[in-house]
Amino acid sequence: MLKSKTDCAIFCSNSFNCRSFMYNKTTKLCTLYKGFSAYSEPPNSVLGDVYVADACEAYLDFSQKPIVQLLIPTTIFVAYIYQALSYQDALSTCGCLQSTMFTVKTMDRYTFLIAQEGLKYYEWVGLDDIKTEGTFLWADDGKKFTDLALEKLLFDIGQPDNGHNIVDEDCVIKKRLQDITAGKLNDVSCNLTAFFICEKVNC
Repeated sequence: MLKSKTDCAIFCSNSFNCRSFMYNKTTKLCTLYKGFSAYSEPPNSVLGDVYVADACEAYLDFSQKPIVQLLIPTTIFVAYIYQALSYQDALSTCGCLQSTMFTVKTMDRYTFLIAQEGLKYYEWVGLDDIKTEGTFLWADDGKKFTDLALEKLLFDIGQPDNGHNIVDEDCVIKKRLQDITAGKLNDVSCNLTAFFICEKVNC
């Protein structure tokens, strides 16, 4: 039992490998964590509010990866989540990790995805037309996908097609090796499950 959130924070900073903690103002319970992961149980609200000592280090799945964007070498902070989840659950998981779903809004980012992950898995690419049919939005900033040249390069022939209007296909995946057109993008039901990548932009 500690008297305040500040005392709990000090306890965390003085403890080995503590990157985050939870503090319950009513019970004065202070619970220390090494960090949070997409593969662990989510924090129990009974333990109080979540606080992180370092917003980047507290989330254990993330690492820096090199990427070339507009011919400029740089790095991004990403986490590969090898859990097959629906699109909405994948978005929620990234949100809980204080991040957004990785998007392929440029050819550089698509090339990065293929280079890092290959063609083994179906993967969400952070693009959907859930709000308005035919208007695809990027999951990280909500902006419209308007690059027709990139659409022609990335999407499979005849896609996106919204399931020929027979079933709703509002979320976009990268196809896997077993598919004839592996690596191409396709709109599918958001209820299907696929792997995904989360990205932090302020690390």
